[in-house]
Amino acid sequence: MLLIWAVTLVTSVVIGNSGNSNNGEETTEQHEARVQRELAEASAIQDRRIKKKTEIEYARTYHPRTVSWFKQEYPELVVDGKIRYDKLEWNQFKRYLGTRKVKKRKKYRTDSNNIYQLAGESTMQKYVAAERFYLSKQMPEYSFSTSFEKNVTEFMTGHRKLIKEQQAKGLRMEEDKEYLPWTVYRWLMQYFFTYAIGGNIPVLCLAFLSVTWNLMCRGINTETVKLSQLKGDGDAIIFDLKVTKKNQEGKKDEIKHVFANSQDPSICCFTSLGLWLLLYGQPFTDKALLFPGGNQRIVYHDHESKALKSDAGAKELSFYSLTWDDIGLHSIRKGVATFVTMGSTICNIVAVCLRAGWGMGVQGRYFKHEGAGDCFVGRACAGNPINSIEFVKLPPRFIRSEENDKLVEKAIKDAFPTLAVNAQMNGVLSLLLASLAYHHVWLEETLPENSRIRSTYPFLKPYFLRDLKKIVVCCFEWEDDNFDRLNAKGASPEHYAMKERAIMRQENLEKFAELNAKLDNQATGLAELKKSVEDLPKKTTAALEQFAEVNAIRNGVVTQGQFLDFTNTITTAFKNAIAAMQNPISVASQEVSNDESEDSAVINPEFEIFETAEVKPVKPWGGKLRRVRKGFIYPNVGLKEALVVWYYGGYYPDSCLEEDELLNGERVRFPPLRLVTCHDLERHNHGRRSKWFKVLNSVTKFTPRNNIPEYPSMLQLVEIMEAGKHVVMAPSLEYDIDQLSNTINTMYDYVIKNGISSTNSKLKRKKSSGSSSNVRRKSLPRKAKNKLGQIKKFLDERALQDSRQRVV
Repeated sequence: MLLIWAVTLVTSVVIGNSGNSNNGEETTEQHEARVQRELAEASAIQDRRIKKKTEIEYARTYHPRTVSWFKQEYPELVVDGKIRYDKLEWNQFKRYLGTRKVKKRKKYRTDSNNIYQLAGESTMQKYVAAERFYLSKQMPEYSFSTSFEKNVTEFMTGHRKLIKEQQAKGLRMEEDKEYLPWTVYRWLMQYFFTYAIGGNIPVLCLAFLSVTWNLMCRGINTETVKLSQLKGDGDAIIFDLKVTKKNQEGKKDEIKHVFANSQDPSICCFTSLGLWLLLYGQPFTDKALLFPGGNQRIVYHDHESKALKSDAGAKELSFYSLTWDDIGLHSIRKGVATFVTMGSTICNIVAVCLRAGWGMGVQGRYFKHEGAGDCFVGRACAGNPINSIEFVKLPPRFIRSEENDKLVEKAIKDAFPTLAVNAQMNGVLSLLLASLAYHHVWLEETLPENSRIRSTYPFLKPYFLRDLKKIVVCCFEWEDDNFDRLNAKGASPEHYAMKERAIMRQENLEKFAELNAKLDNQATGLAELKKSVEDLPKKTTAALEQFAEVNAIRNGVVTQGQFLDFTNTITTAFKNAIAAMQNPISVASQEVSNDESEDSAVINPEFEIFETAEVKPVKPWGGKLRRVRKGFIYPNVGLKEALVVWYYGGYYPDSCLEEDELLNGERVRFPPLRLVTCHDLERHNHGRRSKWFKVLNSVTKFTPRNNIPEYPSMLQLVEIMEAGKHVVMAPSLEYDIDQLSNTINTMYDYVIKNGISSTNSKLKRKKSSGSSSNVRRKSLPRKAKNKLGQIKKFLDERALQDSRQRVV
């Protein structure tokens, strides 16, 4: 048997080497190729021990500096741009680390000749870690000796002590960023709510700051949050971050609860996040980012610095002896941790460290993640007052019923058409839309006129949010309005004790209100009685005069029966007055009930639906009938909002409204922009109308005209946008940035560059210069124009003379 096995093995080897693959065996070349491929895949897995971003940072900054220094000082250690780590000695590497310095910040430079100082601890660690990484890549089977690693550890320990000693003596200033104070955070949120620069930037900054503050996370974590990591959970929204800087292997859960602040919409994360998703134009996928685009944290930080550099921002920071240069992106994380741990009643420090992802040394082995602690910290991060009963108030929610569920489902599809396709997102979107409806009055008063939020469907359609608010409830868990008996997560026993006191206080208030109502009714009855008594002589005199006149008392025509009827009427009136004086409350209550019955008889008319809402007639201006008012300005919106105003119209800015309309707070609509012609506009708007017509027609031409109704729904508008959005985008930037927020001018430039015709949705061929169609039509000569003007003036004067003659 052994002989047979050996012969079979030799035969298979010979066949493999000969290249015959009749039996499905691979050749030697195929085997080597497979080995190299598998080795490359395994090496890629091993290289994942550090992040790709960190590897790029090593390759661009730290390692090139090391190679350059050794090439200059010890050229024998550098061969072909690589360091010979097997020949590297500790004294050489120690000398290199001792020369690592960084520039001081400008406000710490007291001497112009001394602008450098020894690099900090984190910078030193990166230099050492970079060389360890490249050693493992260039020489996998070699590592630094034990004595070398021991010397590195001792050097880093001495480096830390030296820095602390310099700081204690005032020779070195702490250059870390300061924390963001709570009042400055509130000011920034209010600033971005009224940030009138147009575009998506204000809403992006608003949502990015709110999410980062409430999650207590790093800016890179907020930037990489995916939509699939959001989930509705009762009265909270769960963010499952999966991995963080301290948990790169995902060994523990990184689940964080985010709560609403129903008392202050300016710092409510549900409100700001809902506004951001109204402008979200990307389709939902498992990899779709909550903040699409590259380096959104850098975009936020630039606008944050601009806000803090302003006079109002500098004034806010001056109360804490800070400047804008002291605040960075990491200051948000420091600020929220400071906020929830200050005061007499603070959050559990273990829960704070777990939420922030900070290590606790040996304590981290015994204190594990607990949901209740994270919920308590989440409510504190939202700005809910810990020492108040409002801390455990439930967020705004839609009242559940079969009819309401259908209404809410349709409203979510209209408001978030690209996100409502996922069942997991519906719970999140329901909470966000309920918060927007609950605070819609404040939002309409606060948002600037040029905000893109005003061009979204919920704010453009009349009564959309106001009607939804009728089925929104915001209450405590023990109140009767809590229809599904939802419990408040993270509530402590102290807050339930506050509940008992609040119930007693509410009962006392109701008793006082009832007593005040009785006193008010009595006072009203007495006032009415006093008025009746005062008016009685006047009424008696008037009745006597009328009686005398009707019955001709002077001529002796009044009969005895008539006179007795008259006196009985006066006696009855006095008896009623005396009865009212004895029981004034019943009279007042009767009058109140009569008023209520009259009010109840009034039936509110049905609100007109958005698609058929009438547009006010426009007064003629410029001697012509127009469709839009004078001073009309095309809105600065993205593609999705542009399609909405193209088919539905929008609202005039305040500059186009009349005085009585401004005083009454009235909002006046302009017609759909697809119906507006150059005849309806001022001269300077003709170019803008041409660009709008070019862009929107180019997009809509990719949808068959038979499939586009006169007033398409939001889902149909999204389908139209998805079918033709490639026309107004740069193909090279398709996967880098969100181009749906580009302005009409930018999209017009891309239409021209892409060479798409708005009439036939095909490539437009340039016509030759000799074509007659390119010859511009000549206008009338100047003399002819002047002559026509003189004729018109003569006719006007003649008409004026005729009208005056007719008056005479």
